[in-house]
Amino acid sequence: MNKTRKIIILSFVGIVCVAGLYFAWKVVFGTPIEQKVTTDGGINTLPSGNVNMPNGETGSGSEATTSEDVSTSSDVLGDKLPTLEKLSDQEIVFYWVNKKTGEIFYTTADGNIYLSKTGGDQKISPQAVGTMYTLLPNQTGEKVIASFGDKTSPQSGIFDVIDKTWKPLSSDVVSAVWGSSEKKIFGIVKSGNKKDLVEINIEKNPPIYKILLKDFVLNDVFLSVVPTDRILILEKPSGFYSPRAWEFNPKNLSLSLIIQGERGSVFGFSRDNKNIFFSVPSKKQLGIVTNSLKTTTYADFFTIPDKCDLLATTTYCFVPEEQDDYVGFFDSYEQRKIFTTDTLMKFNLSTKEIGVLNASGSLSYKTDASGVMFFDNYIYFKNRFDNILYRLDISKEL
Repeated sequence: MNKTRKIIILSFVGIVCVAGLYFAWKVVFGTPIEQKVTTDGGINTLPSGNVNMPNGETGSGSEATTSEDVSTSSDVLGDKLPTLEKLSDQEIVFYWVNKKTGEIFYTTADGNIYLSKTGGDQKISPQAVGTMYTLLPNQTGEKVIASFGDKTSPQSGIFDVIDKTWKPLSSDVVSAVWGSSEKKIFGIVKSGNKKDLVEINIEKNPPIYKILLKDFVLNDVFLSVVPTDRILILEKPSGFYSPRAWEFNPKNLSLSLIIQGERGSVFGFSRDNKNIFFSVPSKKQLGIVTNSLKTTTYADFFTIPDKCDLLATTTYCFVPEEQDDYVGFFDSYEQRKIFTTDTLMKFNLSTKEIGVLNASGSLSYKTDASGVMFFDNYIYFKNRFDNILYRLDISKEL
């Protein structure tokens, strides 16, 4: 063996020995781990204190803490929290998802409809219909019923995302919801100085009305239709009276009370309109009535229905921090006197277990969620701080 080859072999052996000693040192003695702590103390820390906007500001625009479309955060162990994704280029009023295609649509303050798209959202409505007050998708999300225009005398219409057209409903329709078949809708119509609860066959031209309940005396209500075309009726909340939830059975024309709320209670539907959420201010709880209307379950946290949705036996809710006035909370919230920082929680109706998916402030956007919807492993919501549409990927939590 010549001298040069010996030098090369000895050098290689030396390098291997040095590397081995280095890795052995790391195994025995370890290396320091960088500690990362969130400002609120980590993922298991619940929030405290109100987030009140100064001078009656709406919290739009400048309240978002970053302009990036996608963001993640880490807890004290460095694990990634649910990914937060921005879906709209502008402030929204309502939104929905076409469940056949996964396309996401939203409306703006002027009454236009946009399709959320990477690279720039696309306006798809032929005209702006003005301020929208209600919007209800059908089961597939291919059509919506909306009310819009003059607040004292709103107009109702149906928008089809396939042919991108508005179909107006009669001017006497006060409110309307989808039935179990798209051939008919249910609604409240003006009848002189009174109102009637009716079934409307919209396949006919002109539509055919069938009166279900004459002289409908309940004011300011939300309607929903569940299997066998039973109609659920929720009274709108107020801090001054106790709202109620009713069921109307069109087969025997009976109206029965489901729930008597307490002063300050708020009622609302899950996004599929088959389940009822209601707040219980005196006990700081959320009640959930399943679509059978036979089972009521209570979660030991306080929130409002608009911040919740239900998947099978799991309820997902954005929960505000502790409040000073639970009875008057909703009125102040609706008047935008209060903005909250929410914690995303899940509640199992079967086991009554509560889990925290992310703590308040742990995401890079301050979150005051409204219009919450669960679909296809995502939680969708409008953030009241900036009125932008977001979603959280919670596929790892399911």
